[in-house]
Amino acid sequence: MIPTQSTDDDGDRSSWRNGLLLALLIWLLAGMLYRQSPQAAIGDGELRGALDASRLIKSHQSEYAGNYVTTPLPAVALRPLARMPETIVAQLWRATCVLSLLVAIGLFAKAAQLKLHEAAPLGILLIVGFYFPPTQLDFSQAQLQTPVLALLCAAYLADSQGRAYRLATCIALAALIKLWLLALLVYLLFRRRVLPFFWGLLLFAGAMAGLLARVGWREIWSLLDAAKRHQGLDLAFDYRNQSLLGFARVHFGPNSAAQPVLDNPILLNGVVAVGFFVILAGLKYAFRIERSAEPEKRRLCLGLTIVSLLLACPICRPASFVLLLPTVWTLLACDGVPGLARTAGAAAYVLLTCSVATSNHPAGLESLAPSSFFFGASVLWLALMGAIAHRQKRQADELDTLWD
Repeated sequence: MIPTQSTDDDGDRSSWRNGLLLALLIWLLAGMLYRQSPQAAIGDGELRGALDASRLIKSHQSEYAGNYVTTPLPAVALRPLARMPETIVAQLWRATCVLSLLVAIGLFAKAAQLKLHEAAPLGILLIVGFYFPPTQLDFSQAQLQTPVLALLCAAYLADSQGRAYRLATCIALAALIKLWLLALLVYLLFRRRVLPFFWGLLLFAGAMAGLLARVGWREIWSLLDAAKRHQGLDLAFDYRNQSLLGFARVHFGPNSAAQPVLDNPILLNGVVAVGFFVILAGLKYAFRIERSAEPEKRRLCLGLTIVSLLLACPICRPASFVLLLPTVWTLLACDGVPGLARTAGAAAYVLLTCSVATSNHPAGLESLAPSSFFFGASVLWLALMGAIAHRQKRQADELDTLWD
């Protein structure tokens, strides 16, 4: 019995040392994030829009009179902050961003069944999470992405445990902050989980009804008008839009950001059509097996759905790519990922973190450099497809072996 006791003591000491190492790493990375954004102003990000909408609600005006384009939840929830000085609000929100990121890392680590004594994968989660330009954009520009990231990682945890209704609840709550995430419920349809899908829709609809009863039912029309205005903003036609449609508009159509590689409307529409076809074909291939009992494969398929939605969105800003963190973590830190897919995931991370300086109106190959977020997401999509194809091939080989 003595050797067993000694082994347990060694394991406790190892976990304690790893915990201390991770705590110091969190302190270092959080400090780095604060130093990269020393200004105390809120800026013109989504937090600013939500606070302005809160003030409009208080003065009995429509919260969609400005640039606010989402459900009423952020405007209603942030009303107490609207009365505070902006410097205090900025500090509180940055602390909220750091806390949300740590919560997201903890939830994902639990979903991936990572233990405290596994310092290497946990260190990867922390370093990749903090040293990630979309994270820094969310932090410096005061966006609303990191709380959504925490809810998304809660969805990963629910999916890894096979709790479809809890997964639908997390998606519905995230959609109350970022409306486009309601489309993520399609993942449940891909998994043939119809009742949880409708539960998510019902929960979202009920929450929206409660919010509209709070701010006024007429605001549903104001929201629709704001969404229409948002699709026609100038950012839809420059590098601030890193979706498939934004990429095609910048490089194959007239715009003010760059000289197109080829200004041809037929080519523009063709690139978009081919891109959507590839995305849909990939999703069909990934979900051709009705259900999977393997949490690893479900994690890959959920990540593939998120990347596909970001690429397919009409407008996708660079800060939104912080929601790709669970996908990057899956490829870099989790077991069961083939080496080629892991290498592609590392390449995608490099593309998502690199920043290439260009002229004010780039032309030719130089104009492709600012589209690094789009290219990074595309490589990430291909890496996920490769990992899913590898797992499906391995499953098919195992079945053939059993039949033989």
